[in-house]
Amino acid sequence: MSGIKITKKSDFHKEHVRILQSGGLETDSMINRLFSRSVSRLITRLVIHMPITPNQVTVISFLFGLISTWFFIQGVYWMTLLGSVILVISTWIDGVDGELARLTFRESKVGAKMDITLDCLVNFMVFFSIGMGLTRASGDNLYTILGIFSVFGGIISFVFMNALISESKSPEISDSISMNKGRNIQDKIVNRDFIFILFLLALIDKTEIFMWIATIGANLFAIYSVYARYFDK
Repeated sequence: MSGIKITKKSDFHKEHVRILQSGGLETDSMINRLFSRSVSRLITRLVIHMPITPNQVTVISFLFGLISTWFFIQGVYWMTLLGSVILVISTWIDGVDGELARLTFRESKVGAKMDITLDCLVNFMVFFSIGMGLTRASGDNLYTILGIFSVFGGIISFVFMNALISESKSPEISDSISMNKGRNIQDKIVNRDFIFILFLLALIDKTEIFMWIATIGANLFAIYSVYARYFDK
């Protein structure tokens, strides 16, 4: 909290500017702060006075992510690179919904849940479409199998981490512990730093490396999510 008391219009304006300048969250990663927030804040400034809601921004971000998967499936270098660029644009827009919600005091549990769910859905579809594209380009079905396994790991993580978020909000847990645990879990779920790694690997035509990283990473995180759900009490 800023500690500012809003008692008149000028106070509201000062707080409005402060939130817009800060833009991000305490849980933002270094990659997110360096490559996403500066762009998302710029977009937020452009749309804040438009008749658009945070949830509509979430849907727009999802649609960009969905479009990127069609390019990945083609298995052609320039298509894959263009898909990764569209996905980067998607993650920039993805930062706008939260900023817009905070600036216009329209944060909601439904909006947060929708954001997480659609982000994860895009992630699953991207992993699978890249695997399909690599198989199409090389003729090796191994990449499709890797795509399937990365989606499988992602779904397990999503299911168990959502269960942990629900537990963290239990009234039996103290407010401070609940807040920190819930925020930490949610940050792990929605982290999309991999998109910038994907862009760099697509640029040098090495998306097969990303496919291995995604598959191993998704399943290691799935193992962690099961551990966190049942053993990390």
